[in-house]
Amino acid sequence: MWFDEPELERGGYQFFLFQENTPCWVDSFAAALEGGYPKLPSAPPEVLENLRNCQPHLIQDRAWVLMYYSMVLSQVSNKDSDRHSIKKKLRRNIWLTLHDARLLLEPSELHITALTLLACNAEEFTTPSLCWMLAATACRMLQALGINQKRLDPETRQRRKMMFWHLNLLDKGLSIIFGRPPTFHRAMAKEIGMPSLEQLMASQPRGMSSGAPRLFGTHYFHQRLLLTQVMGDVWNCLYEDAEPDVQRIERVSRDVDGWYQRARTVLDASAISEKPFLEPAGAASIDIALHCLDFLHHYIQVMLYRAYPGTRSNCVMSSKAMLRVLEHLVSDGDEPYMLSVWQLLCCPFTPFLELFSEILSNGQGASEGNQETLATMQLLLTYLHTMSPSHTLATKLERIAEVFVRQAEAVIDPQAIKSIY
Repeated sequence: MWFDEPELERGGYQFFLFQENTPCWVDSFAAALEGGYPKLPSAPPEVLENLRNCQPHLIQDRAWVLMYYSMVLSQVSNKDSDRHSIKKKLRRNIWLTLHDARLLLEPSELHITALTLLACNAEEFTTPSLCWMLAATACRMLQALGINQKRLDPETRQRRKMMFWHLNLLDKGLSIIFGRPPTFHRAMAKEIGMPSLEQLMASQPRGMSSGAPRLFGTHYFHQRLLLTQVMGDVWNCLYEDAEPDVQRIERVSRDVDGWYQRARTVLDASAISEKPFLEPAGAASIDIALHCLDFLHHYIQVMLYRAYPGTRSNCVMSSKAMLRVLEHLVSDGDEPYMLSVWQLLCCPFTPFLELFSEILSNGQGASEGNQETLATMQLLLTYLHTMSPSHTLATKLERIAEVFVRQAEAVIDPQAIKSIY
């Protein structure tokens, strides 16, 4: 994944160029900037021209180069998963771009966008720790720039306010997954204030088609932002308490349920009103967004319930419900409301391991309940296998999950242990 100094020296500190692929890649890059959410800056004509001419070294602000190669690596991973040589060269180009220390040290909105895109999209380059570091650096850059200062003009304040809330969404999500403290303190959210629906509507992508669910999308992201307020309490409950506090767990769990019920009420109503006017792809995007909401709700409940042995049955029930959602999160194209790759691939392992632990510890052998639990565990294998052509990480995780499934089969049927070795 990484390149040490000798390997970079052998490459001559020069970018690998891809003359045959470049025209298509640059067009896809420009389209992604137009259709990305939150609204992304448009690349200047001279940047696109230098990229088309295979002259990335002439682009002064390397943030554009970093965004370009990050997006291209993600696209190659999705469409050309067997082309390992191209991926390796693209990873090297990203690493070479990061040799410009300004990307990590000089706060700017463009640098924040580039680091965020790299953290979220190029999982074949980043690791969980690196993803966390990139996201944390982006958050600190925004703090250094300022968000609500009076010296800023209204347009800049509004733009940075939206940037804060989307970074806060990423920050809180990664903190739960990786067990790291959030970079943004909860007091910042109260100080900055939640964006209105009108402001969220204005931040819709410029390139969004007329058949896309604009009103639903506004409500969806508003509900996701509201969830960040609850997730701060979830993190404190999971990682700050020295011992599990059952009363606090139950209280936070009720808050999560309350958010989910309100969110579903709003989004179901929005879906009913907007779906009849959408193209099939837009209607399918709404369905995926609703399943993403279910996924997040079940995941947070699993994280809370697993912290206290007295809620074991609830943990198992939520784990099964979450794994049953996975088949609905597979999409052939880019979805505007899809979760990050780290959420899609890492989060399901938590309920999966909880079910594995349940089979090992309940002493029920080949009971009907254990058979059902095993069948639910196997849903993760199917999901990861489906995701493997798009994500190398899914292939690695599939192999790991298969070992656990075989061990669970051996517990249910001891004769099956012979097939493991």
